[in-house]
Parts: sequence; C-alpha cells; structure tokens
Amino acid sequence: MVSQFWEAPYRFNAPRVQRSIRQLTDLLPHIKQVEVACQIFLYDSRSLGEEDVHVQEAFWDEYVRRQKSERTGLDRFHEEFIRQMLSFAEFSIESNLFQAFLRA
Repeated sequence: MVSQFWEAPYRFNAPRVQRSIRQLTDLLPHIKQVEVACQIFLYDSRSLGEEDVHVQEAFWDEYVRRQKSERTGLDRFHEEFIRQMLSFAEFSIESNLFQAFLRA
C-alpha cells in the first residue's frame, strides 16, 4: 500500500511518492499499480497472476474499508465523549455558581 510511505519511518510526501511510482513503473514494466478503495497498491505481474491480483484486491479492499470504519467509529466515540464531558462540566459549573448564589 503506497500510503504507508507517507508515515513513519519513511515520511515521504505525496508528490515524491507519485514521482517515484511513475519512474518505477516506467523503468520496470512488470511493476503494476492498481487502485483499491482509493488507495494505490503496487505489485509485480511476474509473481501474481490475474486471479491472484483479484484475490489481493478483494483482501485489501476489505482491509482499507475496515480500517476507515474503525477510525470513523473511534472519531465518533471521541466526539460523543467530549460532548458529554463538556456537558457535565458546564452542569457542574452552573450548579456550583447557583449554589454560591443561594448562599450569598
């Protein structure tokens, strides 16, 4: 998966990765690129047949979609958690102010 080159330990920027892919596929015509679930994958056509490529595409499609779904679920959990904590904090502050007002 090409996007892994954007993360540690590589941290290559997207234009550099795209240039490198273009150079690699121009130089080595047996290196193919395929897009699966909005991700670019590279493979060696000498070692993977047509059926193998389809199996790999299905696997990576499921993997990428599951990864995105987990991230989205975690994001939603964080949003709800923060919303509830802020709601609780505002209630506590309002409650403390109200009780201070009653005592005055």
